[in-house]
Amino acid sequence: MTESSVTRSIMLWLRSLPECQAVRVHGGRYAVNQPDVIGCVRGRCFCIEAKRPGGTSRPGQLSMQRKWARAGAVVVRDATCVADVRTAFESEHLL
Repeated sequence: MTESSVTRSIMLWLRSLPECQAVRVHGGRYAVNQPDVIGCVRGRCFCIEAKRPGGTSRPGQLSMQRKWARAGAVVVRDATCVADVRTAFESEHLL
């Protein structure tokens, strides 16, 4: 499974949630270290860094994730499947 396919499955799931809006952040020089998905569900901002199984965030990505978390976002690190995101959302009472 590729990171792209993980992100695609997460986006499909997010689109099925009521009161949820999410966008996929496409790479490029203006999006360096930004999370793969940014959105809001039921009034709470979230960021998701998707990874293929076994993948981990790079130091620059970890730094950006800390910035998002300090700003109040729910940050889902190294999500390899929809279940990872669902678990994080449930622990933050977003579902």
